[in-house]
Amino acid sequence: MEQYNRTTTLWQELTGKGLPELIINQTVGMDPQFKVYQVKPRSFLPDPVQLEPVSLADPALDSPVYSKALLLARNGLWSTGWEWLQSYKQRNGGKGGNWSASAQAQVDLVHLHAQITKTQADQSWASPNQQVLANLMDGRWTRALKVFEDSPENGQETAALLKADSGQIQNRLQATLQADPGQADVKAWNALLIAAQRGNAAAIAWVKKQPKTTTAEIARISRLIKRLEDNGGQ
Repeated sequence: MEQYNRTTTLWQELTGKGLPELIINQTVGMDPQFKVYQVKPRSFLPDPVQLEPVSLADPALDSPVYSKALLLARNGLWSTGWEWLQSYKQRNGGKGGNWSASAQAQVDLVHLHAQITKTQADQSWASPNQQVLANLMDGRWTRALKVFEDSPENGQETAALLKADSGQIQNRLQATLQADPGQADVKAWNALLIAAQRGNAAAIAWVKKQPKTTTAEIARISRLIKRLEDNGGQ
């Protein structure tokens, strides 16, 4: 898949309102970054219209589930956020008109990003490390862990990938842990990230502080960290 590292712009109908939106693509590497502006009328001449950005900062609907879905999306978990939004809309979108154009615009913006991360995670990459990264960027923690475990010779590259993370992976992990702290594979990846950046002792100490973490889970994560270390992760 092409890796966009430059800003591009286009006009395209995104929200289904019959008018095109201005889409600015600022994607870097595997992390999609789109800004979308809608044409809105204004009572001012000679400029009767203005461009209004679609923002995910303020949820368009007053719902804990909707808000949590946007939180996931804002932290790069576009596919997971999209799935939550779609599920919420199916359950609540038709009740008393509990769905607005602003909500739909937010959903469409999330979907635009999710299409990119999903496509990247679905494709086959030449390097296992690229496959790991593509899955991490789409929040596919279990699949990313399987690729890591099935490629023991790739431990050093994975360690380097985690050590160099500037927040893209960490933000996704923290948002997932906030939404569902009990996911074992998410805890495993966060421990691997800590091990790569701050050392094994810090990683194990973090794991032991997590709620409902079993001794078997700690042993499993310790083995994963050891695999990282055995391949030059420290």
